[in-house]
Amino acid sequence: MSAMWGRRILYLLVLLGAFLVYIFNTHYLAAFCFWAIAAAPVVSVLLSLPALLTSSLELRGVPTDVVRGEEGRWEVRLLGRGRLPLARVAFTIRLRRTLDGEEERLRLDYQGVSPREVWADPVDVSHCQAVTGTLTAVWASDLLQLISLPLRRSPAVTVLVLPVSRAPASLPEAWGGQPTQGYAARVGQQMGEEYELRGYRPGDPIRTVHWKLSSKRDDLIVREASRQQRPTVLLTVDRFGFPEEADRALDRLLGWSDLLLGREAAHVIQWVHPETGELRSHRIIDRFSQHRCLEELLGDPLPPVGRTVQDLPLKDRWQGEAVYPIHIGPGEEGDHEQA
Repeated sequence: MSAMWGRRILYLLVLLGAFLVYIFNTHYLAAFCFWAIAAAPVVSVLLSLPALLTSSLELRGVPTDVVRGEEGRWEVRLLGRGRLPLARVAFTIRLRRTLDGEEERLRLDYQGVSPREVWADPVDVSHCQAVTGTLTAVWASDLLQLISLPLRRSPAVTVLVLPVSRAPASLPEAWGGQPTQGYAARVGQQMGEEYELRGYRPGDPIRTVHWKLSSKRDDLIVREASRQQRPTVLLTVDRFGFPEEADRALDRLLGWSDLLLGREAAHVIQWVHPETGELRSHRIIDRFSQHRCLEELLGDPLPPVGRTVQDLPLKDRWQGEAVYPIHIGPGEEGDHEQA
């Protein structure tokens, strides 16, 4: 902005000089020069106005999710329908990292910007984290750079720096060795000797209706066959410590989750907010739910010390089907947490 004020002062001095010449010189050329200089800002604004009113800046992360250590970048795109270039575009990219809560500001200033211009800046991918980028102080100038107007800008965007999936060598033997009794009949399943009774739900096969009992209760009762189910794997992790340790723990957590998803085994990921102690719990059934979990996990801060999920007894943070709890740390193997 200081450069713009310098141009404005220079313009006023030139205008004042032309005015003095116009007063003391009756030649038509003096009058022409004065009025031409006086009208120059108006003409400049009129020529620049279509581009100024139709242009906007868009901030994007490319890609929106990047694996730690791989290449990622911020892209700022000028979107406009004007044919003339913008004489000057200035903006600030404010980056906030959840890893340490720090903010970084990048002030960029460009001259002679053509429509659909693209600027790029690398994303910090050294550690797993969520980085939120916001465009602020977005201005564009007319051709003479005497007047500046704010440009429209896109909302804040977040880039996730994801962990590197490191799967365990195999699932623990005890996970499949102690099955629990569950009830989840499949359509078309043959009824066994053991079953439970429940009310009819739309979609239940007619052959599963217990007609004798239904006639007594005046309502449809369904027999649901029982089948053996493995316990749900409950993965827990802590969100505090040194960044290198947290990266290793998240690598192993994602590896466990990917392995279980590959076997079509639903599982649960839990941790607590390192500062408030609020319990976070996500049931992972597919890649979408896994991504939602990572969004919230990486969105929490990473202080050097904090609260651990193991301070909460298992009975206080889980009430439901039988689970096989495993706590994921930065070491090579997970610790089996006794229920």
